[in-house]
Amino acid sequence: MMKIFPLAVSLFLMLQASDELEKEALRQLYSSDGWNLIDKHENGREISVKSIEGKPLRAVMVSNRVNMDAKTLLSVVYDVANYEKTFINSSQVTTKVLQSKPQYIDAYQHLPVPIPFISDRHYVFRMESTNENRVTWKLVSYDNGYKDFLKEREREFNKPVYLESGIGIWDAIENSNNSCSLSYRIYMDSGGNLPHFLIDWLNRKALASIFEDVLLTASSLKTEVK
Repeated sequence: MMKIFPLAVSLFLMLQASDELEKEALRQLYSSDGWNLIDKHENGREISVKSIEGKPLRAVMVSNRVNMDAKTLLSVVYDVANYEKTFINSSQVTTKVLQSKPQYIDAYQHLPVPIPFISDRHYVFRMESTNENRVTWKLVSYDNGYKDFLKEREREFNKPVYLESGIGIWDAIENSNNSCSLSYRIYMDSGGNLPHFLIDWLNRKALASIFEDVLLTASSLKTEVK
């Protein structure tokens, strides 16, 4: 017992340190300081990047001012069960809700990688609606209570790489002129042996695509209400 106790303490301290690092990364991701604009689309959409202390990759943010309300936009983001309808530009991505509670939603995603000799990716994420203007998510570890489900997916999808390092924030702030400032910020490590410049490029492309799909779905809901 005396040998097991120090090991248990060490594991607890490691988990506690990991949680603190995640909170710090989330704080840096939300902070408006340190973002560098690298691209501006003709429709006003901006893409910025930022270095996160203690992380090997850059965070990415896409933002724009849109003529929609925050509630509609974030309801689309939080409607995980309909992601395969929402994200038409990511039609090959598989999404499955694993657990839905008042406080959060746990969901699984499988991302096929159309590059020879590069494995697919998959992960479980937890999404929370923290307030009326913000939705956040984070990837959860492999030992998350869904291990049996993940083993089945590994057999189904030929051993995809499991991702554990990723966090994201959707913010929708109402403006005084019936518009909304929408932003989506993520830090995502795609794992495996992909070079950092390729991960950076893929994250920027994926973010812009996700952002536009959310706007398109929200716009269709707004039209239906009218």
